[in-house]
Formats: sequence, structure tokens, C-alpha cells
Amino acid sequence: MASFNCAVSTDPVTAINSTDSTKEKSTDDVGFHLPNIPLWTKWALVSIISYVIPLYNTALRVEGEIEDVVEVFAEDVEKVAVLVDKVATKIADVLPEDSIIENDFVMVEYISEEFIKESEKVEQFINKVDDIKEKIENKVEPYIEKWEEDKENKSK
Repeated sequence: MASFNCAVSTDPVTAINSTDSTKEKSTDDVGFHLPNIPLWTKWALVSIISYVIPLYNTALRVEGEIEDVVEVFAEDVEKVAVLVDKVATKIADVLPEDSIIENDFVMVEYISEEFIKESEKVEQFINKVDDIKEKIENKVEPYIEKWEEDKENKSK
């Protein structure tokens, strides 16, 4: 049977001060408490976070610019479709019924109405993406702010 030499101190100060030098610290470089995780894993996490946060901020900026362009485009398509619909309706009303030209304008009117419906769907999709983006930002932003604050404090 193996025997173990174990010295136990009854003095709490001595027990706290006599830490084992092979144990890792329980906090990583960004101030989060990560017990029982190897140091190389913490370094990897910090490296990934250091890369992801600026990438996340850039993605948000680019996403915002793309969203603005798509939204303006969808609004412009809807405006043009509404005008084409009005013009096609007026022209179709003046032309003789069941003529080839009148049928063509009815088709243009139908296509413009479909463009209006699709542009409204695009706007609804943009609104849903905005809602999802806002929810994600609300969940992620406190962690990013904490990480940036810890990074700032360590650089001072």
C-alpha cells in the first residue's frame, strides 16, 4: 500500500499562502474566471477573441452599409413599380379591350404589382434581420465592452 506525505495546516493564512507552484491561475488575460483550463487553451481563447471582436465590429459596419443600400434599392424598386402600375393601368383602360397591346399593358401591370409585393417582402426581411441583429448585439455587447475595458486597463 502506498503512503502519502501530506502536511495539513490548521492556520488558514498559512494554507492560503502555501500555494502549489504547478497550479495555474484561475483567471485568464481578459479577466474572466476560467478554472481548470490549461494555460494554452486560455491563450488560444484570448487570441481568438482578439481576432473575432474587431472582425465582428467590421462585419456590423459592413452589414449596416449593405442593409442601407438594399433598403434604398427596395424602396426605389417599389416606387418605380407603383409608377409603372399606374401608367400601365391608365393606358390599358384607354385601349380597346382584348387587343394585343391592351393585353401587354395588363401583363406589365401584373408584373409591376408582383414587384411591389416582392419589395414589401424584402423590407419585411430587412426588419426581421434588424430585430435578430439587435438581439444578438444586446447579448454580445456586454462581453465585448468588458473585454475592451479589461484590455484598456491592462495597457495602462
